Amino acid sequence: NEEIARVLIHRMQDQGATTCFTQGNQKSVVPVMLAIENNLPGVVELLVSVLDSNASWYPTQDASGQTAFMKAIILGFDEVADVLEKKISLRELDEQSQVGETALHLACKHRRSDVARQILFRQKNHSTSASLYSSRTIRTHHFRQTALHYAAESGINDIVGAYVDDLLPKSDSGHEKDLIQMLSLQDQHGFDVLQLSIEHQNENFAREIFEKYEMLQDSWGVNMFQDEGSHKHSALHLSLVNRMDKLSDRIFNFFAQIWARPTVQSYQGGVSMDVVVVRELVSAIFSGHDGRAIDIIHESELSQEACVVDQEIGVSAFHFAILKRREVVS
Repeated sequence: NEEIARVLIHRMQDQGATTCFTQGNQKSVVPVMLAIENNLPGVVELLVSVLDSNASWYPTQDASGQTAFMKAIILGFDEVADVLEKKISLRELDEQSQVGETALHLACKHRRSDVARQILFRQKNHSTSASLYSSRTIRTHHFRQTALHYAAESGINDIVGAYVDDLLPKSDSGHEKDLIQMLSLQDQHGFDVLQLSIEHQNENFAREIFEKYEMLQDSWGVNMFQDEGSHKHSALHLSLVNRMDKLSDRIFNFFAQIWARPTVQSYQGGVSMDVVVVRELVSAIFSGHDGRAIDIIHESELSQEACVVDQEIGVSAFHFAILKRREVVS
């Protein structure tokens, strides 16, 4: 009963009996947590107004280490979450649960776009560049995922711009390195955010993220495409397998433009002739020039070499022909 709760809070406040606001019941659940669980934003606001933001009920009150703000996000009580977000500090926003999740992780995981944008806005406007990067790259303890990994899984692509662009102020190109490092972070299974979004078939998210890759093209190297083991495939491979044709075309074009740089061409001088020929074959397949592809196969007498995975794009010429549905070539 919200009305009775309000009367009791005011009465206890008037009598200076505020210690009861931080005392738990038999299950050690404090009043503010009960108010959150019952979706009573007015009671929550009243309780936190008489408590300091560092009071004992706030940081980790339940058994899983979740804060009051985290609990409101999980339960989907946006009005309660809005009340709490305005009351807590930036440091408290970065508090982690026992599994390493922050409030931003949970907002992304549970598709609370509005709450996630509120947190991102607070971080942007009240953080230094270093602390902003630190907040955006907090990773869970076991799966080593950032909140952006969670967003890639759940597919809330409307936060990508705020999450990523804040790390690249137009007046300070030196922060490109921070942004590249963040986009390159891999979880326990070796997936970065682009690969994870493709794996979970969140094509709109993948496109939003890949726009950031394109924006950083001059600063990036070809190793973004590497296939680093049998359990994980490159972004190019994943986009081909998942029939994201437009995205795979953009990824390959991006790769080809990087490869065309003089510095990369000089690097290619150190690889075997077979590798160079296979890359010509892959380019012909990608461009739809089946006749040229077949000529390369016959002229170079390629066989086994065409089945070897190119470590820089994560796909063999043979797989590429199949995935691009070039039946005659394959």
